[in-house]
Amino acid sequence: MAESVRWWLDRLDPGTKIVLLSHNAHIQRTPVVYEGELQVYPMGLSSRPHAR
Repeated sequence: MAESVRWWLDRLDPGTKIVLLSHNAHIQRTPVVYEGELQVYPMGLSSRPHAR
């Protein structure tokens, strides 16, 4: 998703604003573990170093 946003921003006019929507389960920073097994590795955890 971050790559898609960067692609658009690189192609739009400078100063153009965009609205980005995402469900909180997708942007959370804590992996979902159930009965000791990883169920979901959320995007928020993997994209955090790229946040501005």
